Formats: sequence, structure tokens, C-alpha cells
Amino acid sequence: MLRLKSITCRAYRVEPMVSLRASLAAIPLSRLILFLDFDGTLTPIVPHPNRVRLTRPMRETLRKLAGLLPVVIISGRDPEDLRRRVGLQQKVYYVGHHGLSCLEAGGDVTWLSTPSDRTLVRRWIQALRIAAEGIEGAFVEDKGVTVALHDRLVKPDQRARLRRRAR
Repeated sequence: MLRLKSITCRAYRVEPMVSLRASLAAIPLSRLILFLDFDGTLTPIVPHPNRVRLTRPMRETLRKLAGLLPVVIISGRDPEDLRRRVGLQQKVYYVGHHGLSCLEAGGDVTWLSTPSDRTLVRRWIQALRIAAEGIEGAFVEDKGVTVALHDRLVKPDQRARLRRRAR
């Protein structure tokens, strides 16, 4: 059972011989929730996460979908940053920090878990910066309560080295 304050849903079991399309068509829209990832799904992966932009047609599609059923956009980003980038204030739920926080339409951020202590986060940042040191293209992103080590700009033959150093 999933509960995002005002939304409750039950999982539907899909029979093996029935197509997904037929199974979904049999469920009333009032019983569906659409979960979408932001980076790499709604937007392309870009060299630096701060440069990501949601296209106008994608925003309009999300607006139309949100008029039909609850839409939840999930990301490792802060949910307020996510809402600002998507640009839809109504009828869209934003789950941020990889599931640690949620921002409902017209509401404030709700923490689904206790946020990490900032002192601990600073230690993670320092350790990951040391791991990334000397590896071209590697960079650390401070997300407030979480941290990301990005390797999208790292040469493929250096990624394994970066990952070993980050363990």
C-alpha cells in the first residue's frame, strides 16, 4: 500500500497471459498513479546536472496527464528544485533525494526519513572529492542531504578506477 498523504493505491496483479496494455485499460484512471523519473527519462542526461531543461512539449504532456491521474516525479534532486525545473505547481507530486522527501502540490516538503546530518554529509563530500581527484570529468554534487559522484564526463576506461576509489 502506497500513501502520499492524499493518495492511496493497491498493487494490481497482472496475469501472465494478459498484455500490459489490456491490463492497464481495464483499470479505471481513478485507480492509477503514474511514476516518472526526471533525469534521463523526462529529460536527457546532460553533461552537468544544473543544465538540465524540461522541454515545453514534455511539460505540456505532464500537465495533461496530471489532469487525468496523479503524477509522481522521482529524482535524486531536492524536490523544490525538481518542482522549479518541471514548472508545474498543481496536481504533481515530487519525490526527491532518492525517496527521502516528498513535495505535494501546494504543500511543503515532507521528510519520509530523517535527513542526514550535515556534518556527515560534509564528510561524504570530502571523501568523494578525494576519490575523484585526478580523474578527469569526475565531479561531486552536494545536494544538501545527499551527495552524488558523477562519472558521466569520465572516460569509459577510467570509470572503474573512480568507482573503486569511491568505495
